[in-house]
Parts: sequence; C-alpha cells; structure tokens
Amino acid sequence: MTATFQLDGREFTALNGGPVFTPDTACRYALALSLPRRVGSPGEQVALQHVAALLERFGFAVERQAFRFADTLAVLLPLEILLGQALVLATLWVRAGHPWASLALAGLLVLLLALSSPLNAKARSCSIDPGPDEPAAAWSGLFRRLGPRRSAANLVARLPGSSARQDLPQLVLAAHYDSKSQRLPLAVRMALFALAIGGSAVFAALTGLSLAAPALAAGLPILAGIVIASGALLLALGSGNASPGAIDNASGVGVALHLAERLAAERALSSKLSITILVTGAEELGAIGALAYLRRHGEHLRRRAHAAGLYILNFDGPGVEGRLCLVGRGSLAGLVREACRELGYPLVGGRLPGALLDHEPFTAQGFQAVSLIGIGRASLAVHTPGDTPSRLGLGGFRQAGEVGLRSIEKIAQIE
Repeated sequence: MTATFQLDGREFTALNGGPVFTPDTACRYALALSLPRRVGSPGEQVALQHVAALLERFGFAVERQAFRFADTLAVLLPLEILLGQALVLATLWVRAGHPWASLALAGLLVLLLALSSPLNAKARSCSIDPGPDEPAAAWSGLFRRLGPRRSAANLVARLPGSSARQDLPQLVLAAHYDSKSQRLPLAVRMALFALAIGGSAVFAALTGLSLAAPALAAGLPILAGIVIASGALLLALGSGNASPGAIDNASGVGVALHLAERLAAERALSSKLSITILVTGAEELGAIGALAYLRRHGEHLRRRAHAAGLYILNFDGPGVEGRLCLVGRGSLAGLVREACRELGYPLVGGRLPGALLDHEPFTAQGFQAVSLIGIGRASLAVHTPGDTPSRLGLGGFRQAGEVGLRSIEKIAQIE
C-alpha cells in the first residue's frame, strides 16, 4: 500500500508496511512443480495435490472441481490445416485454365480462415461434459465424440471471511498447472501459425488481384509453398510429456501461490476484496479448465461483476529474465499498465498467434481479464524438454509478482 505526498515541491511515495512479494519464495514453489505433468499423467496428480496442500496451509478453503472433456482440437486443427492446404493446391492447379474457378476456391479459403476460430471456440466449449442438472448445448454431443476423451480438474481456493461478501470487488488470481511437450518450441509454433494463416490470406488476395493484374500471379507458387510447408510442420508437432514445464507454467503457479500467501497474511488488504485462487487444468489442450470453471460458475461471476466488479489476473510463464507482456484489454489492463509505470518495469502488449491463454474465455464473456507473460531468451525452451528449472530467472518472478501485487492494491481501492 502506498501514499503520495509533496514536500518542498517534490513528490514522494510512502510505503505503509503492506505486503511484500519475495521472488525467491515464488521460485521455490515453482521448483517443486517442475516435473512433466501432461493431462492424464502421474505428474499432473502430484502437482495438483502439492498445490492444494500449499493453499490449505496458507488458510484457503480448497475445492477440487473435476471435469471430463473431449480433446476436439486434436482432430479439428489437423483437419483445418489439411483443408487449407488442399484449397491452396486446388486454386493453384485450376488457375491457368479456369481463373474464375480459382477465385471461387480462394473465396472458400478465406471463408475457412474466417470460420476456423469461432468454430474452434464453439468446439472447445461444447467438448466439456455437462453437469447432472445442466442442459446440453446444441451440437455438444457431436463435439464430445470428436477426439480422445480426457479427465482433469481445477483447484478453486477461497479465502474465508471476505469471500462471501457481495459488496467487495471479486479478484481471481489464475494460473494453469499442466504442461506438455512438442517437437518444436512454442515460439516456432507461433511463427508457423502466423505463416500459415497470413500466407493463406495473402495467397487468396493475390489470386483475386491477379485476374486484373496477371503479373501478380508470379508470387502465387511461392506463397503456396510457404503455406504447405508451414502447415506440414504444424501437423508434425505432436504432443507429449517430456517437458518439466518450469517456465510454462510452474513459474505462473509459483507467482500466484506466493501472492495468495501474502494476501492471506495481509488482512488489511485482503479484507477489501473477495479473493479466489483458480489453478486450472487442461490449459494446454485449449484452455479447457478455464472454460469448465466458467461453465460451472458463469452466472455467479456475472452477478459479482455487476455488483462490485470482477477482475481476473492470469499468470502464464512469467519466470524468465526479460520483459513482461500484457495480453488483454479494458480497465484491468489499464490498471496493470499503470502499475508497471509506477514500478518502472517495461511492458509490451499484443496477441500470441497460435496460443490460447486462460484469460480469453473470460474476456469472451465480457469480463475484465488479462494475462501477464514473461518474454525472454529462455522462453524459447517452452514446450520442449529444455524447459527446466535452470532457465528460471528471479527477475521475472520479481516483475510479475510486484506488478501483480500493485495491481491488486489498485483493485482494492476501486469504489
């Protein structure tokens, strides 16, 4: 907690002994979770039990909320990539003899690009088994049969006392505990997605423009090659359990755990908020844990947001030396930017192509939600066996923790 005042024309900031974030402690919590913990693996259960035990030790009431779902993206994404490649090749093939037919095929490619994101979002939402008293959504039966069946769980921890008060702002600190490995690092996958999607869009545009300006057609084979090659590499990514996931996302859980610990100890701050710690499962399979939580608690969250405000702050891979990246918009994003300015930490913003983050299902429902991510050289090891504790950096924990804590203080001051 801080206060500003002026003395002899100069501005000073005074601290009143509020909570202090200790990066060493957050890093220690992350180290204990740095083991392969893909959905369905023994490591996943070890991590889940360890995090629950820590939260209970801090004084939180912890509930394990299990859910079952179908891994629909494991089927849909390859189908969409193959269909896109087929449309590119067909467009190139028929262009010489049937230019208007190639324009129609390019239009289908644009339609695929436009519909794939909302289709995938619908599929992910419908892939989760409904509760006993919950009506099944339209088409949910189809999506629940599309892809391998899996089970996972969220940990939902509430701080007794203020959590039940409806007149206090609701704060949700979130981080996912599962991990996965792929044949190529996350940064390469993101680049491949950007090439495949961007290349397809440019290919379709040039196909149309080349009807009026034939010289533009010279670039079509090159673009087709880029789309086909990037799509082929994406199809070969695979998914395994070889990554210890120290950065992604033991470090995010470590930050959230230490923030929970400090809030539980600092009642002067926590008494001004209704606090929930959400540790999600199956994030690596499409933010399924966040979707399952929303499905179960959506109406309650809407009431809380309307009554006194709801703020979801998600931590994903912050424990690297480098810069903080803020993904998200709205008033909460503004508070986080303000916190970074006050603390002197550089902040970058933007989306990560090909990556799904746990705040996104909340923003899609109109809630104030953001993700804080660490971006540095060590981030290149994410989703590989090289994502080990040796790549963690205390500077990343310090940045994310102090910015998170300052943002929480600002939320507590909202009237």
